[in-house]
Amino acid sequence: MARPNRGAEDRIISFLRSRIESGQSLPGSRLPTREELVQRFRASKITVQKALNRLHEDGFTVARGAAGTFVRDTLPHLCRYGMLFAWRPAAQRPWSDFWRVLQHVFLGMHQEGTRETSLYYAAHDSLQSRDAQEILRDVQAHRLSGLIFASPPFGMEETPILRERQIGRVGIMASPTYDINAVYPDMTSFRDRALRHLRERGRTRLAVLRMTPISAPAGDDEWLAAAREHGLTLPPHCIQYCPPEAPWTAHPTARLLMRLPAEERPDALVIADDNLVDHAIAGLVASGQAQEGRVDIIAHCNFPATTSPALPCRRLGFDCHRLLATCFDLLEAQRQGKRAPALTLIPAQFEDELSAPATPIGTAGTP
Repeated sequence: MARPNRGAEDRIISFLRSRIESGQSLPGSRLPTREELVQRFRASKITVQKALNRLHEDGFTVARGAAGTFVRDTLPHLCRYGMLFAWRPAAQRPWSDFWRVLQHVFLGMHQEGTRETSLYYAAHDSLQSRDAQEILRDVQAHRLSGLIFASPPFGMEETPILRERQIGRVGIMASPTYDINAVYPDMTSFRDRALRHLRERGRTRLAVLRMTPISAPAGDDEWLAAAREHGLTLPPHCIQYCPPEAPWTAHPTARLLMRLPAEERPDALVIADDNLVDHAIAGLVASGQAQEGRVDIIAHCNFPATTSPALPCRRLGFDCHRLLATCFDLLEAQRQGKRAPALTLIPAQFEDELSAPATPIGTAGTP
C-alpha cells in the first residue's frame, strides 16, 4: 500500500530537484524554508521533512540546523558516475581479466570534490534483484551524471537505465547500440602491430591462440590475410580457439602446437586474449620448446596488467586508463550538448609505450 502523502512528498522533491538541476538554486544557496514549502504544497511539516531527508540522502542538500537547508557544493547529477557490469564477480561466474582491470581503473579515477565513482551490477533478466534496484533508484533520483556500460545493455531499452534523459551514457562495445556512444579496443591494430613486430624479429611460422569468437570463420580469414600480408606462414590448423568457460585449455593447446614437426613448428605465437596468457605460457614451458629463444611470444594484455608472464614476451594491448578517460570525455561532451563520435577505437600499445608503468594490480575481489 502506498504511504500517505507520498504524492506530496514526491512533488516537493521534484520541485526542489528541478530548481537545483536547472541552476535556479546554485551550490551553496539556501532552499526555501520548511514553512514556505508547507504553504506552497499544502503539506504537513512531517511530509516536508521527509522530502528534505530524501534529497539529503540522494546527495543534493546539506542541513545546517536553524540556518536552513542548502544545496551541496558537489552535486550527484554533475559529478557522480556509475559503471554497470552485468553481474558481480563470483566463483561460479568469474569475470574476465578485462572487467577486473576496468573495475580497478574506474574506481581509481575517483577525484574527491569533482568526480565520484560507483559500481553497479544488473542485467536485463535480473532487474528485480537488489543490485538492479539500486541502480534503478539512483537513475530515477537523478543521482548520476553519466553511466558507463561494461558491455552492451541488451534488453534494457524499456527501462529507466536507458530511457532517463538526464543521464549521459557510453558503452564499452564494438559498435553503437541503442544510440549510445561506443568505445572499444581496436583489435585490428593489435593484430597488425603484433604481426609487424614478429616479422621484424625475423620470425616466419606463426600460431595464434584465441578465445572462441561468435564468428570463427571471419576471424580466421582476417588473421590468415594479415599473416600473408606480413610474410608469415599461418596454416589454418595453427589458429586455435579456447572456450571462455575453460581458458585452461590453452595449456594443452600450446603444448600440442609445440609438438608439430620441426619444419612446421611455430617460431612465433600470438596469445590474443589476456585470459589465456598464463595457461598458454605454462603449456609452452611444459613443452620444453619455449626456452633459448625458440619462439617469440606476443601476449595480449589490458593495462595495468593483473599478472606477470612466466616467460619473456612482448605484452601488447590496451591502456584502460586511456579507454575510460575517453569514456569520461564523451560523457562530458554529451553534458555540454556537443556532438561526439558514435564509435571511438582505442589503439593497441606495447607495454613500453605506456605513459605510466603497467604495475600488476592483483586480482580484484567482490567489492
